[in-house]
Amino acid sequence: MKDVLLSVGIDIGTSTTQLVFSNITVENVAAGYTVPRMEITNKEIIYKSNIYFTPLKSATEIDADKVVDIIKNEYEKAGVSIHDPDTGAVIITGETARKENARAVLERLSSFSGDFVVATAGADLESVISGKGAGCDRLSKEKHTVCANLDIGGGTTNIAVFNRGKTADTACFDIGGRLIKFDSQKKITYISPKIKQIIEDRRLPLAEGSPFNEAACDEVLSVLVSALCHAFGVGECPYYDLLITHKGLGFEKPISYLTFSGGVAEGIYHSFSDPYTFGDIGLLLGKKIKESPLFSKFKIEVPTETIRATVVGAGSHTTEISGSTVYYDPSLLPLKSLPVLKIEDENNMTEEFNQKIRWFDEGQTVALSIKGTHSPSFSTLEETAEKISAALSGYEKPPIVVFEEDMGKAAGYSLQQKFPNRKLISIDGISLKEGDYIDIGKPISDGSVLPVIVKTLLFQ
Repeated sequence: MKDVLLSVGIDIGTSTTQLVFSNITVENVAAGYTVPRMEITNKEIIYKSNIYFTPLKSATEIDADKVVDIIKNEYEKAGVSIHDPDTGAVIITGETARKENARAVLERLSSFSGDFVVATAGADLESVISGKGAGCDRLSKEKHTVCANLDIGGGTTNIAVFNRGKTADTACFDIGGRLIKFDSQKKITYISPKIKQIIEDRRLPLAEGSPFNEAACDEVLSVLVSALCHAFGVGECPYYDLLITHKGLGFEKPISYLTFSGGVAEGIYHSFSDPYTFGDIGLLLGKKIKESPLFSKFKIEVPTETIRATVVGAGSHTTEISGSTVYYDPSLLPLKSLPVLKIEDENNMTEEFNQKIRWFDEGQTVALSIKGTHSPSFSTLEETAEKISAALSGYEKPPIVVFEEDMGKAAGYSLQQKFPNRKLISIDGISLKEGDYIDIGKPISDGSVLPVIVKTLLFQ
C-alpha cells in the first residue's frame, strides 16, 4: 500500500520569496499479517522556483499583489493547479512576519492552497523547518551526536539543535543580512531598530541617508557575530539579550557540529569579488562569521541546502502521519488551525479542561491532546473515555482527541458510545504541546491514516 502526496512549500522571507513542490511517499512498512504501520518513506523535490527579492510597499508593509503574482507565475511554470497540493506550508519568516499586513498576505495566499496547505509563522517552527531542510537533523543522526543549524536570513538567525536526529532546542536572534541596506551609490537606505540602538550606544557614524561607513559597519558586524558566539558559549556579548528575538539557546549538552543555511550562508561558504552586490551587509556578515571562533571551536559541515533550506523544509518536513489505529468521521475533514488544549493531569481532566477552554474564543473547536496509556486494557480505555466525556459534557463542538500513545481507534469506539449523536475524531501517534496548532488532512492509504501538520502561529 503506497500513496504519493504532492506538497508545496512557500517561503516569504525578509530577503527572498521562493517555493518548491515535493512528492512525499507514504507506505505500509509493517510485516505481513500485522497491524499496518504507515510511514513517510521518501521525499523528492520535483520543482524549485526562481528566488525573488520579497516585494515590499514600505518598511512596514508587504506588497501582497506582487507576492501573489510571483506565486501564481511559479505554479503555472510548474504545471500545478491551485487545487493539486495535498499538504505543505506557507511560511512568512524573519522580519517579514512582523509586517503590518502579514496575516492579510497569508489569507491571499490561501487561494493557492488547495484543500490542505497551511499558513504558518513562528520563530521556533522556522528554526526546526530550516534545520531539517538543511539536513542538520540527518547529520546529527548519522554522526550520533549533537548538531546545530544556523539559518541566517535577511532579518533573523534561526537556530535549531538536533540530538541524534531529534529536535533538542531552538533559538532566534535579530541578526541578518538586510538589517542595514544601501543603494547603488552606497548611501544607507535602511537600518533596523535594534541596530540603531547599537549604533547610538556606540556612537557610530551610521545613519539612514548617510554614506556607508565600512569601519563603523565592521564594528556592528563584530557585535552581531559575538552574539552568535555567546549563544554557543564562546565568549560574551553585551547586546546578547537585546538581539534575542524570542528566546536564546538553553541546551546544555556539548554541540559537535555546526551547519549554516539561509542567504548569508552564501557568504560563508563562497567568495564574492564584490561583497556589496546585494545592497546589504549579508555577504560581509557571512565573511565575518567564517573568521569567527565558531569555525575553530566546532566542526563545520556544508548542509544539503543553504539559501533554500526553509522552503525545502516547508515543502518536505512539515507533514506527519497519524498512527494506523484511528477513528474519525470523514465529513469533518479536513480541519485547519485547531488550537491545542493540552491535558497534563489526566486524573483531573474535567477541572483542567474547564480552566483552559477559557483561553480560547467562545465556540472555538479545539484539539484535545492527551498522552494516554501504552497498551491499555479494556478497562483503561473505558476509564479514559469516561474522563474525556465528563470533561466535554458541556462542550458543543465535535470532540477532536489526539493521543500520543497508540490507542486512537479503540478510544474512539469507546467515545462514540459516550457521544452517540456526535461526530468525532480520535487519532494517535502525534505528540503535541501547549501553544501548538494542528491541521488534519483527508484520509490517505485507504483511509488507514491521516496527514497531520503541527504548527505554531506566532505573529509578533
